[in-house]
Amino acid sequence: MSVPAVITTVIDVDPDRPRRRISNGALLVHIRAVHTESKGEYGWPRVWKKLLAQRIRVSKDRIQRLMKLHGIKARMRLAAQLFGRQREAGEDEEEWRMLALTKPVRH
Repeated sequence: MSVPAVITTVIDVDPDRPRRRISNGALLVHIRAVHTESKGEYGWPRVWKKLLAQRIRVSKDRIQRLMKLHGIKARMRLAAQLFGRQREAGEDEEEWRMLALTKPVRH
């Protein structure tokens, strides 16, 4: 019994879309390159978008997990400029953001 042509067409792999999985180590090299290129200003959402633009297709969760695991995160300089307040020593980052968002900026 031969296999119908419809079934063979459906299960054929499209040669234009190779489905290779990139290793975490190789992906980390790409993440660090994008992060360095942005001078540390990109967090995981922008790094993920930049990698997609470079045709490196990986999940958002994987980018977020690897960046967190390796301590790669966006700098807070812009936020400090917007909120008009630097983070004080010993102040929790989340607490700082909440205070910065709720306190009025003095010019």
